[in-house]
Amino acid sequence: MDSRPLDAASLRRLSGLLDEAMALGVGARQRWLDALTGDALALRPRLEAMLAPGASATSIPAAPSPLDREPARPSVGFHAGQQVGPYRLMRELGSGGMGAVWLAERADGTMARQVALKLPHPLLARGLEQRFAQEREILSTLAHPHIARLYDAGVDGSGLPYLALEYVQGESIDRYARQHALGLRARLELLLQVADAVAHAHARLVVHRDLKPGNILVTADGRAQLLDFGIATLLNAEPGEPPDLGVGARGTTGRAMTLDYASPEQVAGQPIGTASDVYSLGVLAYELLAGHRPYRLARGGTGELREAILGGDIQPASEQATSATLRRALRGDLDAILAQALALDLQRRYSSVESFAADLRRHMAGAPVAARSPTLAYRLGKLALRWRWPLLGGSLAALALLAASGLALWQASLARDLATESDARGRAAQSEARRAQAVQGFLLDIFRANSTAQADPQAAQRTSARELLDIGAARMEVALHDAPEARLEMQATLAQLYAELGLPQRAAALREQRLQLARSLLAPDDPRRAEAALALMNHYYDGAGREQARALLDEARAVVAAAGPRAGPARGILLLQGARFNRFGSLRGWRDDARSAVAFYRADPPKDLTLLRAMQSAGAADLAAGDAVAALQQLSQARDLARARPGDARAALIVPAADLAEAYAALGLGGDALATLDEAYQSALHVHGPAHRVTLMSRILLALEAVRAGRTADGLRDLRQAQQGIDAQRDLLEGWWRRNAEYQMAKSLLERGRPADALPALLDAVEEIRRDLPDSGSRVFRTRLLAEAHLGLGQVDRAAALMDEATRAWDRYAQGVLQPWSSNGLRLSQASLALAQGRADAALALLAPMQAAPGLSAAMTDVNLVRRDVLAAQAWLALGAADRSAEAARSALASAERLQAPLPRLQADAWLVLGRAEQAAGHATAAGRALDRALALRLAHDDPGSLPLAQVRLAIAASLPSDRADRQALLRQARQAYRQQAAQPPDWGRSLLGA
Repeated sequence: MDSRPLDAASLRRLSGLLDEAMALGVGARQRWLDALTGDALALRPRLEAMLAPGASATSIPAAPSPLDREPARPSVGFHAGQQVGPYRLMRELGSGGMGAVWLAERADGTMARQVALKLPHPLLARGLEQRFAQEREILSTLAHPHIARLYDAGVDGSGLPYLALEYVQGESIDRYARQHALGLRARLELLLQVADAVAHAHARLVVHRDLKPGNILVTADGRAQLLDFGIATLLNAEPGEPPDLGVGARGTTGRAMTLDYASPEQVAGQPIGTASDVYSLGVLAYELLAGHRPYRLARGGTGELREAILGGDIQPASEQATSATLRRALRGDLDAILAQALALDLQRRYSSVESFAADLRRHMAGAPVAARSPTLAYRLGKLALRWRWPLLGGSLAALALLAASGLALWQASLARDLATESDARGRAAQSEARRAQAVQGFLLDIFRANSTAQADPQAAQRTSARELLDIGAARMEVALHDAPEARLEMQATLAQLYAELGLPQRAAALREQRLQLARSLLAPDDPRRAEAALALMNHYYDGAGREQARALLDEARAVVAAAGPRAGPARGILLLQGARFNRFGSLRGWRDDARSAVAFYRADPPKDLTLLRAMQSAGAADLAAGDAVAALQQLSQARDLARARPGDARAALIVPAADLAEAYAALGLGGDALATLDEAYQSALHVHGPAHRVTLMSRILLALEAVRAGRTADGLRDLRQAQQGIDAQRDLLEGWWRRNAEYQMAKSLLERGRPADALPALLDAVEEIRRDLPDSGSRVFRTRLLAEAHLGLGQVDRAAALMDEATRAWDRYAQGVLQPWSSNGLRLSQASLALAQGRADAALALLAPMQAAPGLSAAMTDVNLVRRDVLAAQAWLALGAADRSAEAARSALASAERLQAPLPRLQADAWLVLGRAEQAAGHATAAGRALDRALALRLAHDDPGSLPLAQVRLAIAASLPSDRADRQALLRQARQAYRQQAAQPPDWGRSLLGA
């Protein structure tokens, strides 16, 4: 090996390569050495000498496991009893690529103190005088209870530099947490100690650059001690310092690091500042809280780890957690906090360790954290936890008022944190804080006014929160008369509270006042005028006030146009509200506005869930237009976007679930539909609890899909329990929620063959939609469903009138977007009606133009085309073409076999018509087999009084001799089903029943 001394640049390069090698196992090191090229290849002999087993008492061990980061190993060139300067080595405490740390004591008798003596690798010692001098300078500036103190520094007679540091008797922070079985809060408290130490260093312009468990020891009394500033950098170092240290006013590009905890900018060799320590502390926090580091690696190599770090491939901590309890604890705040600390983009990462620590403290105090969007639901949830005991006897409205007041406090606290980041941003934040504090003062005044008005303190406590809201609304005009912008904000807050509490009329009145104030206070091109108009529009877009909603939409559109580039977020809100309005009047307008909203928010992704809502709206519009593949793409992206937001993911997943499941089901992916709805239900259960209306509705939708996909027992159990929940919560489910729940239950009854029982709720649903949204696509679907219920009962004339109504409504609603596949669902209903009217040829004519939705993959099957083949088989049978009928039925069954999940009732229909076709062709054995399959499916999945089950029994009875007892039993069961539902049997079965 070449023994000539290395220059500074080569020493730095050798140091970095040695760090990389130390992170590898023994087997991997040889492959790594063989792959060296360029200047690294020239250093290979020195690396081999330093890594060789013979260089120490034992070979260097393989890379440590995630649970034991710093195993001790004998270091090179040092031994117990050796003297270094005035210190005698006692035993090694640890070693790494740069050198070793030994427990030592003074050998000159001047002081009886044990120290941790830090020594460089002998082969690097000559080049490390500068680095040790730098660390001495750094440590001399730091005096903090959680940073190991520097006692002494020097160079011994052989030229070996050393640092004598406080000897900390403790365990690495990760091992300490495991061995003491620390709970989540205790681990957070340890992290805050470390964060305080790092913040102290940053305040003195020192970046640590190697934060990892092995550099943080915890003493027996639970004190964290930060060690090893050996690769730290002084940010204010003089420009004339040696270039090999990479020090400058903007930071350092030195590459010495521990890759597992390195920041992306360290890995990329970019300038390093305090944000790099924020990232490394985030990795440490992630590992300490979740039990794993944030990257999922298939192979575990250094190259793969570098790619993961540079790609920002961070998994939510809750997904990596080792237990269900821990996953629940990490979801929400901690997921969001860790995600922000580990953000690849420096602009999204916490700008300081103090900000990171402040969010951890907010979480521990039960306060809203800066890493999450301050939505009303989130603030209410946090305050519910903080005030749960005082508010056990209170109401949601009281909590809502406290949330508004808490928001002001949160904004003020956040502003103080932001004020340190930059003067301009700080001034803006302080301005916002003053306004927030004015709002807070007003809200607190509401409570004071109530106390003053009540002579009895107990009476004051019994005042309902609705009354407190009313007090606030009444006092606002006077109390905030001289602060119109604060009044503008307060009107929005109180209106939102009224809306959340189910008081839409009071909310609308406040929003009307806010719009009037905005018109008088703000310039015609102020985007806040548009936002005020669009907020009021929420009350009118889907009911009798649609013309008023249209006027408000036009007003907002004019403001946004006048504002031009300054419109900002108001432009996106306008597009979303336009899509919401058009959803109930024009499919083309809905789809165009929703797609434009998606494009707007993709160009500048917001921090909240607005992009998700835009994608959900666009996907639902594609689904309504019959383009299930496009809908699936858009809605699955919305779902993935929700999953990528750890703070909001649980609640956000509920939003696109119903439409996404419908898209999956339309494409024959019933298993994915069930999984999607189950995920949404579990999310609702986690976010809202079992009795909440969102949870109940999610459970109903899951149950409906389970029934449809053949998991009938599970679906019926969930439907029964959801019904019990609805009955228990009926007062909270008045209005739209209750009616929608009843409508969904009616769909289940229809699916299970009980149209008579489904009819009342379906009639109510159609009457409601005719009254409130006569031009909507919902009218088309609900009217079709009601027509099918009448067809099931044999009430053909009523079904015909309803189908005519649905067809005319569809032609108006879908004008301008119709494609061959857009009307597939309507054509199926029209063909069913034509068959019931005895017009089989007309049914075939309606079915012939049907096409699959575009873009189907090999794994997909257009379920509407399977239904088409079943109806075609019925039509051919009615026309006397038994062979063609059997062919169409077999085609339907073959397609059904390719479905991801079975559709047993659709398959039963196909087996029934196949059996009847075989009967007509004189194939008794084949007919019997087909009808037996149909009967088995109906018995397994229909209710006992099912009309489709009665049809199967009629068909089987037709093939049996008239004197057979089983024939009479089948006819008796069928007759009973038709009588119970006051239904007419099909024409072909009437003679069998004597009808």
